[in-house]
Amino acid sequence: TMPGNRSRVWEFMLDLAHRNWNDSTGVGAYISEYSNPDSLAFYTGTPYLEKAWEDQLSGHWKFEEGSGDTAFDNSGGSNSGVRTTGSTWTWTSGKWGGGLSLSTGDSVKVVDNAAFNGGTSGFTIMAWVKPTAALTSSSRIFGKFGTNGYKMTGGGGDVVQLTLNGTTFSDRTDIGSGSWHHVAVMYHKRTAPVPDTVKLFVDGKTDTIITGTYSFDASGVNALMGPGFAGTLDDVRFYNERL
Repeated sequence: TMPGNRSRVWEFMLDLAHRNWNDSTGVGAYISEYSNPDSLAFYTGTPYLEKAWEDQLSGHWKFEEGSGDTAFDNSGGSNSGVRTTGSTWTWTSGKWGGGLSLSTGDSVKVVDNAAFNGGTSGFTIMAWVKPTAALTSSSRIFGKFGTNGYKMTGGGGDVVQLTLNGTTFSDRTDIGSGSWHHVAVMYHKRTAPVPDTVKLFVDGKTDTIITGTYSFDASGVNALMGPGFAGTLDDVRFYNERL
């Protein structure tokens, strides 16, 4: 509160990679994008992710290409995604710049890499999604899942789910279709007797928290974005640690 009973909203930038304060005000857009570490900006209490050079960021697909069969990885890990056989996905406008429009038969493949197997503390997946049809458990946003593994999908009632091997966790928010939503899932691996934690987020807010003892094995499986999902994806991120 300022003198004279005037109020002011302050904007803070939290530098996740280097753990110091980062004021990006006045920095040119291009310099900021490619030179500064990633930041989490808070506007009236709501977090907005910006760039992509954070600790353990294994994959960051912005879908800004506009043409071609490759979705480039902006994490610095060179984990680009490619069009799978038979996929007819198209480039379109996204939540931020470009996006990727998919039908249920489309997918983007990221070749098997241990950087997507989950770190010692777990993992985090997040994305902007704009479904054009009801979400189901077959609507994969991102995952490495064969017989076992993990996958972030839709679920009955247009919710978002995380599956670890044979165990599925659902949030409670119906995100419907036709509108953009930011969705995220986090798995925190703990050491017994402390229970593991699964958190599901919708539009920056914690929706559901579940605790227990869980496991999964994602080794030897390619990561996929999109199979069974109808709509537009944008800014998909995978962190090989829990955030």
